[in-house]
Amino acid sequence: MAIVMGAALAAADTIDGGAGTDTVTLKGDYSAGLVFGAATMVNVETLQLLGSGSYKLKTSDATVAANAVLTVALAATTRTWPWRSARAHLANLKDTAFV
Repeated sequence: MAIVMGAALAAADTIDGGAGTDTVTLKGDYSAGLVFGAATMVNVETLQLLGSGSYKLKTSDATVAANAVLTVALAATTRTWPWRSARAHLANLKDTAFV
């Protein structure tokens, strides 16, 4: 399932990818920071960060299940080197791995 949130994802949102492969796509300015609640995003395999915005995301331990993998994909739409313009700060995860 593809879920496009753009610049609208908020801590109070509830995204449950359920079974299968799911991607949540963000494109916007999250530089002020977004702290995920326990139900903000669960059972999602890929978090895609688009554009040249800045991303400061603090996840909940519930964001990724134990022994699961969350792939964080950075893709710029206007710049060749996305890691120069987009930074992901992901914290509070236990027993998980990032690819």
